[in-house]
Amino acid sequence: MGLTRFSQDAGNSDDVLSVAVEQVKDPESVVVKIKEHLGEHFEQHYVKRKNRVYVTVRKEAVRKCAKFIFESLGARLSTVTCVDKNFRFELIYHFTFDNTGLVLNIKCLIPKYEPKVESVSEIIFGANWIEREIKDLFGVEFVGHPNPERLILSDDWPENEYPLRRRLIE
Repeated sequence: MGLTRFSQDAGNSDDVLSVAVEQVKDPESVVVKIKEHLGEHFEQHYVKRKNRVYVTVRKEAVRKCAKFIFESLGARLSTVTCVDKNFRFELIYHFTFDNTGLVLNIKCLIPKYEPKVESVSEIIFGANWIEREIKDLFGVEFVGHPNPERLILSDDWPENEYPLRRRLIE
């Protein structure tokens, strides 16, 4: 069902599925494809376990990377997490290749003084509410989000106050 978007190039959905699975047989092959696609925006990677890979990309490449993984490699977005690392935020986009069990985690670092990154919700509809939650709780702005209204916080919640954002100690 989720791989029918590949059918433009393939004769039927079974051919498409086998092409997508072929592309993600092992973690290193996925990393090579992402590195080739992103070029200088690819920063580093490590394989934590045989089925869990972490790739760090520049924040300018998050949308391009997510689109490639979703549309070309056939992964689905499981969730996005945000971690407050004092002077920056770490966003981690967790993708899953259901047929192989591979979990691909795309990380980007965003400076706290300018917490902005391009939204992926127009590419991956499932990111819509996740991005809104992160905006409410951490104050990260997802540029280009189709509906950046509050999702979790009440309307009377103070502006520029984010419940999961650490305060910097000067």
